[in-house]
Amino acid sequence: MIRLSALVQKQMERETALESFRGNLSEDDRAALDALCAELRESKGGAAMASSFSPFEGILLLMLVKQQRRMECLEFLFQRNAARILEDCNPEIRAKKCENR
Repeated sequence: MIRLSALVQKQMERETALESFRGNLSEDDRAALDALCAELRESKGGAAMASSFSPFEGILLLMLVKQQRRMECLEFLFQRNAARILEDCNPEIRAKKCENR
């Protein structure tokens, strides 16, 4: 019973620390943190499966996996639209397009 009480108290301390940290963030950063926490709650099964890692390491790995997936998605979108993006950024090409209209 004492062990469970200590675990509950430690979890409450972590939540208090996270809430304090969150409170010191800008509104945009708070929204990003909230979104990340929501994604981690949805994916917590992966962290539980990685029993060789501490819970903190598991959470960090989940964050890295999520960020990697986002980077791959952005790279795909950029490659698909790279020519158009580069043309839009080049003032000479943009001017020629305007002349041809």
